[in-house]
Amino acid sequence: MLFDYPPNLIIGLIAGFVALVIASITDMKTREVPDWLNFSLSFFAIGYAVILSVLYSNAGFVANAVCGLTLGLAVGLFMFYTGQWGGGDSKLIIGLCAILGVQVPMLSSIGGNDLILAFFVNTLFVGAIYGLGFSIWKAIVHFSEWKKEALSKFKQRSVRVSKIVLIIFMILALLNYVLSPGLNAAFILGIAVLMMFMLYLWIFVSCVEKVHMVQPIDVKKLTEGDWIVEPVTKKGKTILKPTRIGITKDEIGILKKNRIKKVIIKVGIPFVPSFLLAYILMIVFGNWLALFF
Repeated sequence: MLFDYPPNLIIGLIAGFVALVIASITDMKTREVPDWLNFSLSFFAIGYAVILSVLYSNAGFVANAVCGLTLGLAVGLFMFYTGQWGGGDSKLIIGLCAILGVQVPMLSSIGGNDLILAFFVNTLFVGAIYGLGFSIWKAIVHFSEWKKEALSKFKQRSVRVSKIVLIIFMILALLNYVLSPGLNAAFILGIAVLMMFMLYLWIFVSCVEKVHMVQPIDVKKLTEGDWIVEPVTKKGKTILKPTRIGITKDEIGILKKNRIKKVIIKVGIPFVPSFLLAYILMIVFGNWLALFF
């Protein structure tokens, strides 16, 4: 639990927890994480590390925090530029990584807590469950629209062909397992079942996305980082094309200058609450990965 950690680490963990609570609330309400919160967390992490280094006459605290911040920057930039996270999520991860720190033996003479790896693994699993749960909830809330879209999706030629191919693959895999039971046959059958599951999962998620997450919005309500789904045109001329990193303030200005009233955007899942859940699990269970290595 929290108070089982060293006193110098507890303050940092509490700061990270408070930041995540605030970020989760704002993300659920506005789909944004304020920059003042993200930058404050990063500055606090480095400033607190400097204080500890002075108090204990050991530069290892600063080294750990800087290495953590660098790792967070790398992860955040990768997730941002691949279109997986928004800018606020990525900046928040940078601050959290600086708080948790990464030990590099040649730079730091203090022990590392190894919590950062557990946090990322927790985030991977919690994020997957959270994202699926969020999609299921939206499908239930908008069931009539989702059902209509799903029925339409199943009628598409590409989906019908994919189903036929996978059904044939499953039948052949099943026959192979019945005639020649064994580990290899079971593995092939498992792959066939998994591929069919992934097809239906893709259909489910894509229908939820189209029904709930793709929607028109007034240009006046656009915020930096919103993802434009379709190219914006006027009189046959393309004014703005979709990008993975979302719309910029300058691009919003261009839309307003051209008197564009509405655009189609993709509303992302408020993902920060999954960070909070992963962080709580990290505090409660610590570096549980050490049990396997």
